Amino acid sequence: MKPISINLDELDSTIDDKILEQAFGEKSLGLIIINQMPKDYLSLRDKVLKSSSILANLSDDILKLLEIKESIYLVGWSLGKEKLENGNFDLLKGSFYINCSFFKDSKLEGPNLSDIESFSEFKSYTIKNQWFDSIKNKEQIKQLEELKDFQKDCKALINYILQIGLKLSEKLDSYIWSHVNKEDYYSKGYLPYIVKNSTTTKARLLHYFPLKSIKQNDFDDNLWCGEHVDHSCLTALTSAMFVDESEAISNGLENDKDFSGLYIQISTNKEKLRIDIPRDSLVFQIGSSLQEISCNKFNAVRHCVRTSKSMKNLNIARNTLAIFMQPNLDDKINKSENFAQYSLRILKENH
Repeated sequence: MKPISINLDELDSTIDDKILEQAFGEKSLGLIIINQMPKDYLSLRDKVLKSSSILANLSDDILKLLEIKESIYLVGWSLGKEKLENGNFDLLKGSFYINCSFFKDSKLEGPNLSDIESFSEFKSYTIKNQWFDSIKNKEQIKQLEELKDFQKDCKALINYILQIGLKLSEKLDSYIWSHVNKEDYYSKGYLPYIVKNSTTTKARLLHYFPLKSIKQNDFDDNLWCGEHVDHSCLTALTSAMFVDESEAISNGLENDKDFSGLYIQISTNKEKLRIDIPRDSLVFQIGSSLQEISCNKFNAVRHCVRTSKSMKNLNIARNTLAIFMQPNLDDKINKSENFAQYSLRILKENH
């Protein structure tokens, strides 16, 4: 079974329902690969993914300033706050979380004031972005020199990907609408609406630390990231960049099949399938919110990140960017919960 792929320019024309069925239908993998991304995307991807290694190697005192406890560490920097399936806290990867409201309005760094007031207890989604404004110490500012364009580059890349996500969501909308029932919570135009207008969409810049630096008891079963589903409607994933951190941190390596990879669980037989994402490609996959809203007509993709034994003695990190396109906080997604209640329940289980 192979993932369905299309070229970027195909999103500007009609996509046959057969392709959408093969990518997202009942017996599908639940994802699609978009190929032939242009050079300006590749340039932004390289800048942002290299910056993930630079960020993760900042001094602890700076990283501490980029944490926000009240957000359950889902704004700014986060390391060791998320629980793995075995109950241990995850020390294998660091994350920098970014609210993507600026896609709706370039002035926004989080939800608008009315949402903040209405959902004051849901700080994971209502606290505005934590960039480097809180860092005032001159010595600390020096460490940030290589990240002077970090905010600009991240926003540019996120906006670029979300624009593609919007095009894909417009193609998907009619297909989804033809497969849901009246009692489902999906209304026509819903998916493109949330991609364009949601103020809860999150980006997660990920840095998987070199396995050489990780204690053996923190590393289980060759997994860099345990099996899970995203609680988005749709998730975008860049290809991973591997960085040899024994060399200059800016030395990005090409994706190598021997290093590690994204694996998904095939719903029909429960086997794991490696998804190879070329450097000039993006993946879009279904998350659990769309599964809830469609009353299980569309299933969230279970996935994990595996590595190989050969990686355990190497100083090679893995960097990637995920963008979770999610409903607004007050959107109803099942019989008893809006998105705020649904996501908080999941976050409390994982943190």
